This record gives sequence, C-alpha cells and structure tokens, in this order.
Amino acid sequence: MKNSGKNSRRSNLLFYLSLFVLTLLLTLGGVYLYYNIEDRELEQTLTYIKEANAQYEQKSNDAIVSINERNIQDKEYITKKLRHDTNLKPKIRKKFKELLKEIVTIENIDQETLENKTKEERKEIIRQVLTTQLKLNLFRSALKKKGIEITDETNYLKEQEEWLEKFYPSSGKSEEEIEVIAELDKFLQHFWKKFIKEKGLTFPKIVQLVKDETGKYYKPDEPSSTKIAQEINALKSRHPPHIANELDKKMIPNFVGFKGWIEDKDKEKGTTTAGLTTTYNSMTLTINNAEPKFEIKTSCDIKIELHKAFPFSRKGKEYNLWLTKNDDKNISSFFIGWNNLIETIAHELAHAVINSTKVYYRNAEKEEEDGEVRKEGGHGKLHHQYTKELYEMIKEDAKYRELKVFWFKK
Repeated sequence: MKNSGKNSRRSNLLFYLSLFVLTLLLTLGGVYLYYNIEDRELEQTLTYIKEANAQYEQKSNDAIVSINERNIQDKEYITKKLRHDTNLKPKIRKKFKELLKEIVTIENIDQETLENKTKEERKEIIRQVLTTQLKLNLFRSALKKKGIEITDETNYLKEQEEWLEKFYPSSGKSEEEIEVIAELDKFLQHFWKKFIKEKGLTFPKIVQLVKDETGKYYKPDEPSSTKIAQEINALKSRHPPHIANELDKKMIPNFVGFKGWIEDKDKEKGTTTAGLTTTYNSMTLTINNAEPKFEIKTSCDIKIELHKAFPFSRKGKEYNLWLTKNDDKNISSFFIGWNNLIETIAHELAHAVINSTKVYYRNAEKEEEDGEVRKEGGHGKLHHQYTKELYEMIKEDAKYRELKVFWFKK
C-alpha cells in the first residue's frame, strides 16, 4: 500500500508539473505571438506595397507629366514625415524608410520625351508612373494606420471653412487677401522680368495667325502661311477700314502678373489645379467666310492664377494640406505648403515666359490612341528647363526670403 501511495503521489506530481510546463509554454507562446504580431502584420503590409503593380491606362502625355510631378512631391513629403515623426518605433521606421527608397520616381520626364518614345516604351513609362502612384497611396495608408498623418478631418474641414469665411468674406476682399495679392503680384513681376533679362529673351512683334480649320498653327514667315497671307489681303478689300486695320496690327505679349484664385476643380475626380497661366482680354478676329477658316490674335495679355487654398498655409507648418470633401465618404488632399507654393509659382512663371517669347510653343492638337483630340500642351523640354531654372533663381534671390517672412508673419 505504501509503494502504491507513493507511486500515486509521484504520478500526480508529474501530471501537475507537466500541466504547469504546458501552461507556461502556452503562455510564453501567446506572449511571443502577441508581441510579434505587429512585426508579422508589418511584413505583410510592406510586401503588399512592394509587389503592387498598376495596370496600363490610356493617358495623355500632359496627364502623365502631372502625375509624375505629384509622385515626386508625395515621396518628398512622406520622406520628411518619416524623418521627423516620433510615433514610430525605430525598427518599424527603418523598415518603412528602406521600402520608400525602393519606390522609384522618374526624373526629367516631359511631354516631348514621351512623344519620342515608341508605343511600347511609352506604355511602360505610363505603367511605371501609375504603379508609383499606387504604391505611394498604399504607403500613405499604411502610415496612417500607424498614427502618422492622421488628421481629424471633421475639425480640419471646419477650420478650413472658418478660414475661408474670414479670408474671402462675402462682402468683398478682406484686407489680408488684398495684401497677399499685392505681394504675390510683386513677386511674380520681379522674377518674370529678371528671368527674361538674364536669359536675353525677346518678345515677338508679329501678327499671330492662330489656326486653320485643321487645327494647325501657322507662323507668318512659313511658306505654308502664304495662302493665309493672300486671304488676309483679300479680306482687307472686303471689310471696312476699322477691321482691315486690325489685320495688320502687331501682337505684343503683355505679362499682367497675378490675377487671383482658382476654385476647386473636378471634385468628383479628386483632382486639383494648383496654378494656371492663361491669356485674357485678347482681341480675336474669327473669319467665318474664308477658306481655310482661321483666327488672328492681335493682343495677348498673360495672367497667372493660384489655387485659393495656398494662403491657408500661412497659419503654419501643420497646415500643409488642403482637404476637399468629394462626397459623404471620400476626402482628397492637396499640398499647399510653402515649398509647394514656390514650386507652383516657378512652374507657372515658366509658362508665362514661354507664352511671352514663344508664341507658337507646342500649341498643335494631336489625336490620341483612344480617338480623342487633345492639345499637346506646354509641358515640353523648354518648360521643364525654365521651371528648374526659375526655381533655382527664386531660391537664391533676396525676394524669396522677403516673401517667406511676409507669408508667415503673425
């Protein structure tokens, strides 16, 4: 009996010891899984972003240039957030930074480069640009889940609305808006004049034959314009002097500077126009009874507009975004920080300089693969070069520092 009791106690002890060891292992395993689930989820997220690929979509060359420029801005913005944000653990931050370096943006892409590519080369570039856009969007979403760039959208939109009512009151222009417009106009005028002077550019003094019925633009000194010149002479004899005299006027481009703000565009698509360079108050004669039909511009006033949200960034570095509510669920964001303002100004000034000195720069229309006819637009190599040179000129000029002091003054 004694031996039997001892064996029973020994068995019970082994049982409870085994149960304790099993419980301890399960507990330790659970703790390990609990503390490592974040790492496993992170690896899955990073792999998902790394392997993401966008399908090819038919896009105009102008659209691809714009998307690529936005990709570059997005990557720069995310890089700064990763560098300065303190919400991430060092190990997680390191993994995000390593992946971000692998997301490639294409430098020095412009419309003319795309036009010179073969059909397959162009498709591959478009696919790369769209893939980068997709990966950056997924990257931003992953960071948001980690607590980076989480914006209280309700309060942020409310603050935007309150600012809009103050800066753009229904009763007219606020004192602050008038002051901002005046400073931006001086800034634009200064660099437009300085760039043209330092580059030794001149203004064409010509009659601008705009386009015939085929959509082609003509220069007065081209052999192809001889027929149009003959038509002009014929028109002179058929019209009274006040119209005939307009046909001989020389068109002198005139840069009138900063002329106001752009509203949100295409809200349903979530797209925003940061800046716009256009001509206005142009006198255009449309000859309807001539073959070929054509227009003649005898004046060309060039203006620059910027998105109405840019002055919101004057509130400080935490106001680098502008949120647009597209519907009840979707909200799109648009960069309006100081650097984005200067980049947009350089971009639009490049357009203004080209419109003043190269009347016929890339104005032709082109039929795309999908059958639509689109303007080639002004984002060619010359515009790309001028934008870069203007940006560098602006950053090195004392006017840049003066505007920055004004922009963030309390």
